[in-house]
Amino acid sequence: MVGRVWLISNVYGDLNVEDSLIRDIISWRFDPATEKEFEKLGFPKDTVQVPLFGSRHQKYKITSPEGLEMQYTKMVAKGCSVRNHFYTIMKNYQLKDTDLVIYFDGDKQIDYNDALKIAEKLKTNDFVLSRRENISGISDDRFLVEKFENSFIEDHFSIELPDIQCGCWGLTGKHLKRIYKSLNAEGFEIELDLTACSLEAGIRPEYIDIKVRSPSATTFKSSEDHLTKLVFLMNKFKINQTQLIEKSQVFARKNKQLPMDYTKYFSYSQVNNLTF
Repeated sequence: MVGRVWLISNVYGDLNVEDSLIRDIISWRFDPATEKEFEKLGFPKDTVQVPLFGSRHQKYKITSPEGLEMQYTKMVAKGCSVRNHFYTIMKNYQLKDTDLVIYFDGDKQIDYNDALKIAEKLKTNDFVLSRRENISGISDDRFLVEKFENSFIEDHFSIELPDIQCGCWGLTGKHLKRIYKSLNAEGFEIELDLTACSLEAGIRPEYIDIKVRSPSATTFKSSEDHLTKLVFLMNKFKINQTQLIEKSQVFARKNKQLPMDYTKYFSYSQVNNLTF
């Protein structure tokens, strides 16, 4: 049975930009050249879908790990939005094991044609991430911090991962059903959550190589989102403040000293009050 391809993306905080993004994706998806490439991969044009979702001002239902449906009535952050996309596809479109779900960030860093590369890779793999061949649109400090964040997963699972937080990835319907209830990321930690849950399920990510452009816009706030990701990782892997400091020192010896604007979070109450 031929599966379907679900192309999902989102912008956080600007409904007009999001509407424009969806129109762009739909235009690309219905381009004859795009349809031809998907058909080469075994996906007839009527199987490639860009599902429509309700306004972010409407109530979103996202199933929690406990099986409860949580209501979100305000603007929804990245992780919640992605999980809402998952929920909608599973509930309203009867997700099949053979379906593919492919995501790219809404900042237009990613070439839509990279979705074709992910779709091809997903024919033989359950989970695919992208490896950036260049760094564009983010600072050297942010890239270094992302590398440190990724090391939590690498160290826990004794694995080397070239990239995790590119904002361009895909997974099979079968794999999404497998890990969906384990996901709990609400913000920019969603790729970290997806990767950790996949590895816990025994699924190692495969990679495609991509080139990224400078983003047209971003809602990433270093002052908030790095701290959110740090607390998420510490909770996920049961790492306390002392262990965090030791980990950062080991990382600095192997790589480079983390920026002070990041290490200041180590003394914040959200971090030093964590006990396991």
